[in-house]
Amino acid sequence: MNGYTEVALAAQWQLSEKLSLSLNLDNLLDKDFEQSVGFIDPGRQARAGIRYQM
Repeated sequence: MNGYTEVALAAQWQLSEKLSLSLNLDNLLDKDFEQSVGFIDPGRQARAGIRYQM
């Protein structure tokens, strides 16, 4: 298997004591690679989240 470099970004904003937002961006350069033989990475992905603590 060839080597690879993956670029990712993660951020979290604390809006108040109980409320936060998060954003994750994976494989920003949309590189094709296999983490293990036969398991191809799905490509560029984005995830966002909201967290509220009671």
